[in-house]
Amino acid sequence: MIHRSLSALAVALLAVLSASPGHAAPATTPDITWAVQPSDAAGPTGRSYFAYDARPGQRIDDHVAISNLGTTPLTLTIYATDAFTAADGGFGLLPASQRPTGPGAWTSLGTRTRTVPAGQRVVVPFHLDVPANATPGDHTGGLVASVTGVGTDANGQRVNLDRRAAARVYLRVAGPLHPSLQVETLRVTHHFPLNPFDGGTMTVNYRLRNTGNVRIGGTGRVTVSGPLGWSLARTGTLDLPELLPGSAFEVRERVTGLPAAGRLTVAVAVTPSTMDVPLPGVTRTSGVWAPPWLLIAALALLCVVAPLRRARRRRTPASPAPASPAPADPVAPAASSASIGPAAPVDGRR
Repeated sequence: MIHRSLSALAVALLAVLSASPGHAAPATTPDITWAVQPSDAAGPTGRSYFAYDARPGQRIDDHVAISNLGTTPLTLTIYATDAFTAADGGFGLLPASQRPTGPGAWTSLGTRTRTVPAGQRVVVPFHLDVPANATPGDHTGGLVASVTGVGTDANGQRVNLDRRAAARVYLRVAGPLHPSLQVETLRVTHHFPLNPFDGGTMTVNYRLRNTGNVRIGGTGRVTVSGPLGWSLARTGTLDLPELLPGSAFEVRERVTGLPAAGRLTVAVAVTPSTMDVPLPGVTRTSGVWAPPWLLIAALALLCVVAPLRRARRRRTPASPAPASPAPADPVAPAASSASIGPAAPVDGRR
């Protein structure tokens, strides 16, 4: 039986981001709701996100629409920032307090704060200036509209809240592309009971890192084999999240019901993919020992007992065999006391 779980850590962002690349999901609170959408001067264009191909030094002009879906006026802070792959594989944006260095720093908005009446929207123009020394490949960010306020946490303490909705920005700068994915680390922990028929468990953790300059997705799978390539277990195919250049993601797989078969080989096989070209698979292996202790103990006991039994048999004297009766001498025919010879004449006289 094979179980799978992905490692998930809380992202240090008090934010609400778009739920998927397909649309900019509205941020919501009990009384306010708003959305951020790619637009032109007249309003939303139906684009799922901002996507650009540009040359170093090029300027891009575009628009973003901010819609107030609530019933009260809403004052929002509008800004651009950089994106990253979150620890849980999601699309993350830097917090407002962290200075961007990519598309967030290259984007200029005509305004920083806008008040949007209930049920209405505003269209904000912006331009993105690609630096002349921008590196080739993919650069990712987002256009954010946020509402700040004060709330309470689970313990009743007052905390500052920054609630955000965003539209993604995917920018590719012209130049040589170098897609590359590495299995950066591979760690295996396992437990095998003394009884080899009970089945052991194994947890496999591996970290993927995008070491190239384009976004990479793909699939992963873990296999466990025994001596002579004996296949013991194979997980199902796992769809990996999109990794932005420089980002890392950790996968955890759990395998149960493994026999203690001695030296086991754990192999992680990743098939990366990009929007441009297919990539060769990436594999990393690790070996672990899973000795069949019960069988080893039985063999050890046999190796001790068998010689002792042989030695005991050698020390025990053999019982004497019962004596067989001596064979009887053949009986010679009895000889008469008279000698045998010619018959003497009979004298009829007395």
